[in-house]
Amino acid sequence: MAWNTYTQLMSGKKEEEIVQIYENIVVPLMGGSKVIHVRTHEEKRLEGICETFSDFNDEQASLEEKIAAMTDRYTNQFAAMETAVTGFKKTGEFLTGFIDSLNPKD
Repeated sequence: MAWNTYTQLMSGKKEEEIVQIYENIVVPLMGGSKVIHVRTHEEKRLEGICETFSDFNDEQASLEEKIAAMTDRYTNQFAAMETAVTGFKKTGEFLTGFIDSLNPKD
C-alpha cells in the first residue's frame, strides 16, 4: 500500500472525502493493512474508527458463537421431537390394532 498524507487524500468535496477515508483508511484497517499517516487532529477520529471496528469484530464473533449454540440446540430439539413423533405413531398404530381386535368380525 502506498503511503500518503491526509492532505494528499483530502483534496475534493465532502462526499469525495468520505469515500477517500473509507477506501484508504477504513478498508485497509479491516483488511489488516498498514494505515496511511494522518494529521494529529485526525488521529482521535481514526482511533475512534479503529475502536468501533474492533468492537464490531468482537460483537460479530460473539454473535457467531451464539448462532452456533442456537443451531446446535435447535438441531437437538428437532431430533428429540422426531423421536417423540415416531413413538406416537407407533403407539397410535398399536392402539388402532388393539381396537380393531376388540371389534367383532362378521
